[in-house]
Amino acid sequence: MLQYLQLAERSAVKSGAYQGQRRFWPVPSPLRPGGGRLGTADKGFLSYWRYPTLSEAVIREHLMEPLAKHRAVMAANVVTGYVDHHTKRILVPWAQKFTDRYGVRQDYGSTRRGLLSAVAAGVVEIESHGWTHMQPDLDSPPGPWWDADLDGEASASSWYEEFSDRRRGVEAPALAQLFHLKRSLDYLHEDVGQRALSLRAGGGAWSRSYVNHTGTIAAEAGFGLLRQELSSISISSAIWHST
Repeated sequence: MLQYLQLAERSAVKSGAYQGQRRFWPVPSPLRPGGGRLGTADKGFLSYWRYPTLSEAVIREHLMEPLAKHRAVMAANVVTGYVDHHTKRILVPWAQKFTDRYGVRQDYGSTRRGLLSAVAAGVVEIESHGWTHMQPDLDSPPGPWWDADLDGEASASSWYEEFSDRRRGVEAPALAQLFHLKRSLDYLHEDVGQRALSLRAGGGAWSRSYVNHTGTIAAEAGFGLLRQELSSISISSAIWHST
């Protein structure tokens, strides 16, 4: 069933079956498993979201083998922009290898090697989780985030949402979203060798107004599917407009 749904999704998008129509196609989450936050920086410094990034060995043994055994495919939510609190820059995640503030060893290069192996084996499909999994605006009040206490202001969960600015109670601007989405697509193709068809917005946060609608902007950037935690909907690449 899982493979059938995924093949059906790809077929519908590629064929343009929903071109120019407002169609919503629900895909139950249990039938399309996903693993997220691969490449994000926050796992190395947030007290409530810390864990080691998956190693190549873990991916091979605990992901690839079970998926291959059950002839299943999993969507891996991948981020390609590592927001570095120290240098105040967005870096390539796969070059990061360090022991974090909690004594946990983080090896992002090993994660990438595991992802490449899983993609080559046909058991993982790359899904965009955004470019940075963080606010496009990290400078305005109540920021700047770069200088904020990692155990205080900088730990607020709404800083880690890319497509809606719930920290300030506003939507993410359309141009900022488009820039981040295009960066995500380009770097995923460069880093993992796949062009992502689908987007899963970090934190389940996305903008809904006509001007800033994340689905419409994602379609413009080249995505075909939008998958969210609560709605779990896959929408055509033509017009993504919630009602």
